[in-house]
Amino acid sequence: MDLTALASLADAGRRTVHIDRVLPLAETVDALRLSQTGRVRGKIVLDIG
Repeated sequence: MDLTALASLADAGRRTVHIDRVLPLAETVDALRLSQTGRVRGKIVLDIG
């Protein structure tokens, strides 16, 4: 499946991503450690804003 098809599915609400938590960019090391625990139930997002 190409990116255009995936984008269409996401726009239609047929594909979603579960976000476990959002951390500031300054906590990148903590995010990496958290991801390595195997207890994350979704994606970890780094906020660069």
